Order: sequence, then structure tokens, then C-alpha cells
Amino acid sequence: MPQVRRQPEKVCFGAYEIHLPTQEFFKYGLRIKLPPQAFKVLQTLLDRPGQLVTREEFHRALWPADTFVDFDHGLNNAIKKIRDVLSDSVGAPRYIETLPKLGYRFIGQSTARRRVVLAVLPFQNLSGDRDDEYFSDGLTQEMITQAGGVNPEQLLVIARTTSMTYKHTCKGVEEIGRELGADYVLESSVRRDHERVRITIQLIRTADQVQVWTSTYDRHISGSIMLQEELAREVAARIEIQLSPAYANRSARSHSDPLANEAYLRGQYFVNQFTAQGYWKAIDYFHQAIDRDSEFAEAYSGLADAYRWLIVTDTISPSEGGRKMNDAARQAVQRNNSLAESHTALAGALLTFCDWPGAESEFKRANALNPSYPGSHRLYAALLAAQKRHREALEEMNQALRLDPLSLPINAEVVRTMYYARDYDGAVAQAEKAMQLDPAYYRIHFWLGRVYAQQGKHQQAVDESERVLKATPDSILGLTELAYTLAAAGRAAGARTILRTLEERSRSSWVPAYNLAIIHVALEEVDEAMRYLQKAYDEHDWALLVLAVEPRLDPLRSDPRFLELCRKLRFSV
Repeated sequence: MPQVRRQPEKVCFGAYEIHLPTQEFFKYGLRIKLPPQAFKVLQTLLDRPGQLVTREEFHRALWPADTFVDFDHGLNNAIKKIRDVLSDSVGAPRYIETLPKLGYRFIGQSTARRRVVLAVLPFQNLSGDRDDEYFSDGLTQEMITQAGGVNPEQLLVIARTTSMTYKHTCKGVEEIGRELGADYVLESSVRRDHERVRITIQLIRTADQVQVWTSTYDRHISGSIMLQEELAREVAARIEIQLSPAYANRSARSHSDPLANEAYLRGQYFVNQFTAQGYWKAIDYFHQAIDRDSEFAEAYSGLADAYRWLIVTDTISPSEGGRKMNDAARQAVQRNNSLAESHTALAGALLTFCDWPGAESEFKRANALNPSYPGSHRLYAALLAAQKRHREALEEMNQALRLDPLSLPINAEVVRTMYYARDYDGAVAQAEKAMQLDPAYYRIHFWLGRVYAQQGKHQQAVDESERVLKATPDSILGLTELAYTLAAAGRAAGARTILRTLEERSRSSWVPAYNLAIIHVALEEVDEAMRYLQKAYDEHDWALLVLAVEPRLDPLRSDPRFLELCRKLRFSV
């Protein structure tokens, strides 16, 4: 019989945690709304795990004063809401099973313990050479990756972007734990001396700052990355986390070429600069790693990610980068099928080729392998939003935010998710919250400008777009946003000036046809907008992912040509 682990005033199962006195419901530590009556129905089921709770028992316990008709509707509605938040289904239930004409039964399996949260602080570089920062930063990222895959049901690991904000911090372990909601903090240092490295590591419990474990490792540089897997296993043992079967049986890593490892770490370092120049440098280093070790799966997934970033930042066309991204991602999965990063890279490539079911399958695989990898949650949210599955999209973004709460891109993408869901008030509130981290971050102003335009706050939209252009001078992104907001505000002359600039630029370099279409929509030039959208389709423009949900395209939605384009892309309208 399935058992649900009950702690004092708390019930845990799977990724979920129920706080009974306060009627709070959490998934991966994130609060989820559940109406009071639905919460009571769930609590009743959890009180009797594995046992039938009849409809009559629910009626007597929870609807004593209601008529039978009201009860019948109320119970059905409550069960539906519970299934919605649990992402459960009637046909293939994981938690709530229906026994026709009788009642319901809770069939979920419990987790062995509450999920532990671990923060891996940046490796301190003790080599005395700032050129070695790529090496210490790379070890930090690898440690986070390894720890995140140990046991997704029991261990949640704070992501790299947030972790790196504590580089050279003066904050104590207790304060860091409080800020991140972390139960443990892993502090590490690395000293490199030619071909040898010394890594010192200590695991600290945040509640009482007790040093749970400390150790020092002396290794040849070729074994420095593989050491991270050994350390992750040791950390799991020290905090009593059982290795998941997938992690325990994963393919052994055998990157023994120190120059391949070095090139890979340098590639990761430049990807994380989030600049076009950095992506090109990263591609060069990933190729160097692959040339020395043709089985280096992580280098292939890094290569795919770099090409994806070049495409989505409009640096290169999908026709130039799409095939390279797809080939690299498939090579990554082929060489190591147990890496979340590889499956996420492949999912991103499949999005470019409009293979929505294939992409979703890869995202689910990535999330199962390592739920602590925020990159998968971010991209999956984009797919879900494109399919009008806005609640699920926001859940994925909230999970990414829980893992990486100080990441500016993720905070901005929460605004993005709300924008496509047309929750404009929520998007403004989230943008204001995100700006507390960095009021100058342009991606927040980018999405805020779009929100204001849809709210009819045209001058505010123009102001936000001008901030974007100031932060990214002469960029396609900034010019497009300003042209749209000017046209929407009735300032057609200014919009046309920018449009001519972009059209002229398109004769000698890559300018997405989608961007030109958007400006023509604002100028109420439907035929030109449709011509450019068709061109975007022919060019496999990644931006068409949002065709079914982009509010700026609403004036085209009754046009037969637009409906045909949606049909070709397999979107519902």
C-alpha cells in the first residue's frame, strides 16, 4: 500500500509539500495556489493513502449543508483543480485515481525525506593568476551540474548565475543560507600549479554553521573535472542523500586529455559572458575540445548552446546556425544520454525546426535527469507559452527562478511569460520586482515596453524602448522595439525612419524578416506584414515560436494567410 510520509503538521510526496495548519501547498519549494475546498479534499485523500474515499464520505465530511447537486459539482471541480496543480491525468494517474461511481484514492508514492537545498559557492582561485578564473569558474559550474543530478527527488541545487553573485563575498554562511533558502553551503578553493591542482572543499550546515565535512584532493589537471562527480557523491553521502539509479548507473566520463578539458572550460567561460563575441570564442574552444576528444559530449552540447544564442540574439540567421546547432546537439545526446544539458540542447534545436512534440519530450527528459538545471525549465516555458499552456509555462519559470533567484535573464523571462499570458498587471509587478536586482538591465525594460504598449500606455512604452536602444546601441532588437512603440503611439514618421534603416541593413547583413513584419503591423500595413511573415517562415525564424500568442500580431488573426501560417506551424488559433 502506498505510504505518505507525515512530519509534524506536514505531508510530503514527490515534488510536493503540504503544510496542514496554514493550508499551504508547495512544489519544489514554490507556493502554488489551491482553493480552500480543493485543499480539504486533497487533505482527506492524504489522510488515507491507498484507500478509497467514497463520494458519500466526502459529502458528509465537507459538504454537510449542501444539496447533492451542489456537492457533485463541487467535488468534481475540486478534484479537477487538484489534478491541474499536480499535472495529473484521469487516464494515466500518478496521484489521484478515480474509481468510477465510487470515489477517489490517493496512489502517490512518498519521498523518503524533505528535499534538501544546496548552494555551491564559487571555487576560490588561489593560484594567484587571474587568467585562471576560467578554470575555477568552470569547476564551479561542473560541481553544480554534478550535484544537481545526484537525486532530483531529494536534492535541489542553486544554479550557477545566482551562485556566482557570491564570488569574493564577505557574507557568512548563515546569511547566504537565509537569502537562498539553502540547508547546506559548499565552499571550495582550487590552487593550480602547472599540471597539478589542489582542491579543498568543505560542506557547512547553514542552520548552525557546523562543518559537516572537509577534504583536500591533489590531482593531475586531467582529472579535475572528473573529480567533481566523486565530490558530488561524497556530498550526497554526508547529507544522507541516496544516489538515484540514473546517476548511480550513468555512463562513466573519460575525458583524460587535459587540453580538451581546458578548452571546454574556456568555452564555458566565454558562453557565460552572454555576448556575441563571447559565443564565437566559445565555439572556437568547444571545437578545440572536440578535436582532441571526439567523445566529449559536454563540448558538443556547449557548441549547440553557443549557436542557439547566436541565433536568438539575431547575430546569425537560423539557416546559418540551425543545422550546426542541431548536429552538435544530436552528437551530444549520442555520446552521453544521461546529461540534462545534452537533452536541453537537442530540445532547443527541435524548437527551431518546429518539432513541438519532439522538443517537449527532450525537455521532460532533461528535467527528469536534473531538475536543478534552470536552462531546461526556461526553454520549456517558452514552448509551453507558445502552445497557450500559460499556467504550466509559469510553473516552469517559477522553478527556474527558485533555482536561480538572482539571475537577471530569468527574472526578465518571468515578465515575458506573463506578457504572453496577457497578464499585464502581473507582468508590471514582476518587472518592478526584477528591477530591484538591477534597474538598468535592458531585458526587463524590453518586456516592460511591450506590456505598456498593449496597455495603451504609449509614452511609457516609447520610454522603455529608448532605454533598450541606449543599452544596446544600434541593435536590431532595440531599433525594432522603438519602431513598433512609435508606430503604436501614432508617430508613424519616426517608425518609418527606423524601418528604412533596418531594410537597408538587411541588404548586406542578417535582419530577421519577423522584425520587419512587426513594424508593418503597427503601421497597419497588413500585406507587407504578411509578406515578411511568410519570408520568416521560409527562413525558419525562431521568433515564429510565438505566432499564436504574440499580442502584437492580433490585427492579423482573422487574415486567412495568417491562419494558414499557423496551420503550417501546427499552432491552434
